[in-house]
Amino acid sequence: MVEAALVGQTQCGRGQRGTGLLLLAVPEAHGEETTVKLSDTANFYWLQVGSAIYALGVLAVTVLPITPQEPSGPVIHYIPFLVDAPSFVLNVIMFVPFGVLVPLHRPGADAYRKILGLAVAASAAIEVTQLVLGLAGGSRRTVDVNDLIANVTGALIGLAVLRLAVPHEVHRRAFARKRQWPRPPG
Repeated sequence: MVEAALVGQTQCGRGQRGTGLLLLAVPEAHGEETTVKLSDTANFYWLQVGSAIYALGVLAVTVLPITPQEPSGPVIHYIPFLVDAPSFVLNVIMFVPFGVLVPLHRPGADAYRKILGLAVAASAAIEVTQLVLGLAGGSRRTVDVNDLIANVTGALIGLAVLRLAVPHEVHRRAFARKRQWPRPPG
C-alpha cells in the first residue's frame, strides 16, 4: 500500500532548502517505511502535466465530439435547479480539480471570491462555446445554467479540499514559485 503525506520545509539536493509537498511512503518487507521526496522541480513538472491532462479532459467532455446535426429542440436551459442529479453531480466533480490546480498555479487565486470569479469565467466560456457550436454547427450540446452552478460549486469544493490538505498558505504558494521551466545546466 502506498500512502501520500504532506510536509513543510525539507532539505533538497545540494544543500538548498525548499518546500517538499509530496512524500510517498512505501512499506518494505520488514514492516519499515522508506520515504521518497519529490524535488521541487518534479512537483512542478507533475503539476504542469496534471493540469494539461485535466484541461484536455474537460475539453473532451464538454466540447467534443463536434458532429453537425439538425437542431432538435431548445439549446438553452435557463431554469436553475431543474436538472437530473447525476448530471449535476458529474459537473461538480469535473470542476473540483479546477479549485485545486488554479491556486497552485496562481497564488492570487487562493481565495474563495477569486476562485468563484475564475470558475464562473471558465464555466461561462465552456457554455458559450457550446452555444456557438450548437447554433453554428447544430451540435447536440446544450447550454445549461445548472452546469454553471455545478461547476462553480465544484471549484469551491476543490479549494476547500486544497486548504484542508495543505492548510498553510506558504506551502500552497511554493508550487507557484516555479512559474518557468527550469533551464538545462550548461
